[in-house]
Amino acid sequence: MPGDFGFFRRHQERRRLDTIARLVPAGGVRRVLDAGTAHGWLAEKLAGRGFEVDALDLGMDSIRRALERTRPMRLPVRFIGGDVYRLPFRDGAFDAVVASEIVEHLDRPGEALAEFSRVIRPGGFLVLSLPWRERIEYTLCIHCNRKTPVNAHLHSFDEILVSGLLMDAGFAPDRIVGFMSRPAERLGFSGFTGFLPHVIWRAADRVFCAALGRPCSMAVRAVRHE
Repeated sequence: MPGDFGFFRRHQERRRLDTIARLVPAGGVRRVLDAGTAHGWLAEKLAGRGFEVDALDLGMDSIRRALERTRPMRLPVRFIGGDVYRLPFRDGAFDAVVASEIVEHLDRPGEALAEFSRVIRPGGFLVLSLPWRERIEYTLCIHCNRKTPVNAHLHSFDEILVSGLLMDAGFAPDRIVGFMSRPAERLGFSGFTGFLPHVIWRAADRVFCAALGRPCSMAVRAVRHE
């Protein structure tokens, strides 16, 4: 995980990436697009599962850092600069697209989902992760004197909202997962259990989410219509 993350945040991020990567089906999927890859941590996870990965980001500095970090690993990952509204790929180029923590930043999320649909083959998969029912906080920008979201998050999503966007873009939601119990994470659950296998952590996290009802994150897997 990124070196500037603290102990607990680092373990939270590892659990989040593992949860997302495991939602990509192993069967029938070979080529995967990691849209909004940042420094390539999720692309690395996906490559570790045996997928051929194209990792795209708008920030060329992020692409450079990802290349520098992963080059010694010789991963089957190709890093590309590009915009999710105009993906530089042919129709149906991918078996799956993964977009982790980017949809909430987009001013036109429906357009991005339609573009993901274009590059996924019929019957292929889209996996999204995003905050669940986030309370968006604002600050007053000193430059433009306007309300500005603190984390650059423009939208707050729940299961109903994201399902509607997916169906409008030509997808059928297949699985929706709430994970990382907010109260448990405030107590450092992911950090204190970082030594446990993912399957054990996830089972305990399911119990917390069911009992307390406040996951931090939501991951959605959807199937592109034939």
